[in-house]
Amino acid sequence: MSYHLQQCFLFCSIFPSNHQFSIDSLVNMWISLGFVKSNEIGREYLNVLVNLGFFEQKLVGSKNYEQDETEDTEENETEDSEEDETEDSIPRYNKFYVYLMCGIMHDFARLVSRTEFAIIEGLEGKEVLPSIRHLSVLTDSVYYGDGQGIVLQNVKFEEKLHSILSSVRRLRTLVLIGRCDSLFSQPFNTFMSNSVNCTHLRYLKLENKGSSEALHIYLSKYYHLEVLDVGHPGIADGMNGLVNTIHFVLTREECHPSLPNLVGTSATYLHWIHLEDCEGRETLTSLESLSSLRNLRLRNMQKVTEVLISSLEELVLIDMPRLERCSCNSVRDLNSSLRVLEIRRCYVLEVFPLFETCENFEIEEPWLPHVSELTIHDCPHLAVSRPLPPLSSSCKLSITNLSTLPTIEGLSNGELNIKQLGLLGRGEPLTVLDNKILSFHNLMALTSLRLWYCQDLTSISLEGFRQLVSLKRLEIQESFKFCSWDVPPAHSHEHMATANFHALPSLECLRIDQCGITGGWLSVILQNVQALEELIIEYCQQISGLSIEGKEISLSNLTSAPRASSPRNLDEALTRSYPDKLLRIPSHVISSLKEIAIHCCRELTFHGNTEGFSGFTSLEHLWISDCTELISSLVHKNKSANLANRRWLLPCSLGVLHLYSCTTLEKLKIKYCNSLEVLDGIQSLDCLRCLEVSEISELKSLQLCSCTALEKLKIEGCNSLEALEGVQSLGSLRYLHVSGIPGLKSLPLQSCTALEKLKIEGCNSLEALEGIQSLCSLGYLQVSGIPGLKSLPLQSCAALEELRIETCPSLDTLEGVESLRFIRHLEVYGCPGLTRFLENLPMQGYEPCPRLETLWIDDYYFLTVSFCKHLTSLQRLVLDRSWYFDEDINVSGLTGEQETALQLLTSLQELRFYGCRRLSDLPVDLCNLPSLKRLEIFDCSSISSLPEKGLPPSLEELEVSGCSDELTEQCSTLATGSLTAFKMTP
Repeated sequence: MSYHLQQCFLFCSIFPSNHQFSIDSLVNMWISLGFVKSNEIGREYLNVLVNLGFFEQKLVGSKNYEQDETEDTEENETEDSEEDETEDSIPRYNKFYVYLMCGIMHDFARLVSRTEFAIIEGLEGKEVLPSIRHLSVLTDSVYYGDGQGIVLQNVKFEEKLHSILSSVRRLRTLVLIGRCDSLFSQPFNTFMSNSVNCTHLRYLKLENKGSSEALHIYLSKYYHLEVLDVGHPGIADGMNGLVNTIHFVLTREECHPSLPNLVGTSATYLHWIHLEDCEGRETLTSLESLSSLRNLRLRNMQKVTEVLISSLEELVLIDMPRLERCSCNSVRDLNSSLRVLEIRRCYVLEVFPLFETCENFEIEEPWLPHVSELTIHDCPHLAVSRPLPPLSSSCKLSITNLSTLPTIEGLSNGELNIKQLGLLGRGEPLTVLDNKILSFHNLMALTSLRLWYCQDLTSISLEGFRQLVSLKRLEIQESFKFCSWDVPPAHSHEHMATANFHALPSLECLRIDQCGITGGWLSVILQNVQALEELIIEYCQQISGLSIEGKEISLSNLTSAPRASSPRNLDEALTRSYPDKLLRIPSHVISSLKEIAIHCCRELTFHGNTEGFSGFTSLEHLWISDCTELISSLVHKNKSANLANRRWLLPCSLGVLHLYSCTTLEKLKIKYCNSLEVLDGIQSLDCLRCLEVSEISELKSLQLCSCTALEKLKIEGCNSLEALEGVQSLGSLRYLHVSGIPGLKSLPLQSCTALEKLKIEGCNSLEALEGIQSLCSLGYLQVSGIPGLKSLPLQSCAALEELRIETCPSLDTLEGVESLRFIRHLEVYGCPGLTRFLENLPMQGYEPCPRLETLWIDDYYFLTVSFCKHLTSLQRLVLDRSWYFDEDINVSGLTGEQETALQLLTSLQELRFYGCRRLSDLPVDLCNLPSLKRLEIFDCSSISSLPEKGLPPSLEELEVSGCSDELTEQCSTLATGSLTAFKMTP
């Protein structure tokens, strides 16, 4: 912590624990003592102390704006209980922050600062060291009232004060806080005369509370006093000698005799005056004679009607109910010198030449060029006839309840908010935002502009916006009549069409919410931005078409375009050159946009190429809600073009997709969006019937709880997905395909009773299929690539017709095989445990799979199991070894037992050999299969000839591909009377 920051912190230890400081009073004390050099640095120091935990920040409120900011009030305790009352019965509160040093922090500060900072409190006889430079005397614990408002004398404390403070000749700060009796003035003045070196004292604060008697202090010898803070009912006499006083604070005085002396010629160095709650004066006209005065604060001066000032740097007028006129001896000097101007609740203030454009007060230079803080609240008769002053990056601006301006809030970070709550002066609404309201050339540092609730605003000056070269964010909200940009006559349509008219060169975010702007006019502004990254459109019913194109857009296109005259010919008009309601997004915006949000544009439809949003190569976030027509027009485009580019609707760069309130959407496909992490709003699509999410490796969550109408669900290639939340709610689901989700650990299917087709592939973490025994309507089941799966309960799957089980090495049980009476197709490969299970399956009393027509296996040994020997209805048999790439078993042909088992399949009509690369001989007795009509031999490179006994006479079709030259040559010369189809591929 720096030395000056330490001094700021330790100085506050001379005040009582939990003492409430306002930010202004605290910073002004630090400045007067030389701890900080400016208000900005003081505020920065205070923020640092708060962040480090040395100070606490507390939001308080006061009624009627009459309470001192440093006091703790009972009104704060009842504020919450009064908030539920009606607006007329609630007292008005002025909210502000106070700062406290309390508890252990206060004790710590007093401990480490005891050689330089001290407190005298009560009758305790603590030694005050001669080195003390900053001292406070707290009297509340030693002076008591008699019940009638009179404070009783405490002689012991006065004697103790003299004994303790024998000599504090190095004292620079003296603070008196608390009540005291009317006779305390004499001993206190004696103490100051005898113990305090008048040439060293710089800061004197007298805060005498709880007494109606005045405390007279004689200050004629304190030539170097810089800050005098006199609170009610203190009276400081002899002030005409304080030639070096630069700060003067006077609070709660009725008619202070020192005020005339204060403004005399002797106060040549007076810089700062703060008068608060001071009664008895109607005019303050002599302040203009204070040539060095830079800061003037007047608050709650109930009777003051006129103030005459000189050129100031800071002027604050708060709660001046009768103030009518604020004049200055030089408007030009005041205009150039003002840094801070704050006027609040001056309800009758009408005359202030600084705001007028009268020729007598004409200002040649910009209005308030150096202002850093401008606040004007609740001054309904004050006419501001000038546009807003320059807004620098450090300027704060706040205007409310003025007759000639809307509500305006400007923040120090370059933000400006404009809100129109009612009519402006003379009942005129704000219809055009131009240089009469905003001096655009003075707002070059503006980075954010928000227009809110300007109900009568119809247009904005495009020429003015051209000057906002630093504007990054523009929001226009709840301005229902806003429909276009105000183009000056000097810029003809032809000029606008050909000129490089970049109105908002730095704009990154554009938000249009509840406005009447048409798609055509919005297209114009999009054409004139250069680096737009975020586009938000909400409740804009005059935008009914969206086109993503690369053609240049110009004003001439807009004005010459036909308009849709009725809903009947709207679609036709939208296809013409440039209709009013069509929003065209140009090519340079397509490449820069990172976020698009479109909400509640119910008539908006998509017009353009078949790739939809896939052309937005930088798009990371897409949010669409309550835009049924837009979604429908996107998802029903021709699929072939999208699939050819391996995209469907969305770009690969997309990271977040939100879909809300698309209540009629029935089909949605999202593919190849590898950056997509969030797919939100799916749960609100209660009419969705088909959902396909494919190849989205970063997707982490998928909520399906409310998709009760879903009939088809396909999820594949989502490597980061760990759970399908809400699957148990999909009672209407008929088709489910889950593939390539290695982190999926659970798939509860108990409630999916309508499921007819189920495919589960590549789910390495899945160990069981929960609820599959409840799928009574299931006709197709494929289970593949699930290494941890051990059992398949199929007792209730009586309707199953096709079963595919692939590469599940741990699977060793098929529960309920005897129930599969309607199965027609069975594939089993890569499951050695399942082969052993079927071998030991008892066959007494029933025929397994009596309707099985197709069997696909990878192990010749499977032919010999008892299950296979009883397949009397089998028509197609496939022996597929293609997935054994590193086969190390030398198999030259079927064993005798396997050939015998093959002869039992008397109804076999088709036989296929796939990828049997080690098989050198076809079955010897192949000719004895009486019903065989088709034989296929694919990728069996070791087979060099057909069986010696030939082929069965019933054979009609033969297909050979990827086999040896010898076999291919032999087959080419083959000729039989029954062979009607022959296909050979080398």
